[in-house]
Amino acid sequence: MGKWRREAVAVDPVDEVLYMTEDHPSGRLYRYRPTAYPDLSQGEVEVCVVDDSQHVTWENVSDPAGVTTPTYEQVPNSTVFPGNEGIWYHDGWIYFCTKHDHSVHGINLRTMTYE
Repeated sequence: MGKWRREAVAVDPVDEVLYMTEDHPSGRLYRYRPTAYPDLSQGEVEVCVVDDSQHVTWENVSDPAGVTTPTYEQVPNSTVFPGNEGIWYHDGWIYFCTKHDHSVHGINLRTMTYE
C-alpha cells in the first residue's frame, strides 16, 4: 500500500477501495485499489487530482514505496491537501480534514466531485 506519512484510512465497502491521508505540509490524498479485496497484499496506489471544475481523477503512483522520490512528488499535478488528518467514509462520500489550512473536504465518490 505504499510508504509515506499515512495519517488515517477510510474503507469504501461498496467499491472495495481504501482512501488514505498523508500527514505532511505537502500531503496528498491516496486511494488503494486491492487486486483481490479484502486481501490487501497487492494492489494499485493512486493519488487524487482535483481540476478547476472540482472534478476528481486519480493518477497512478509508480513508486508507492517512495524509494527514489517521495510519493507526494511523483505526480506533479496532484492536489495538495496540507497536513491531512482524519478521514471518514459515509454513504458514497469521503470526508477528511487538513490542519494547515483548517479545512474540511468532501469527495462524492459516485460523481467524483470535490467540495
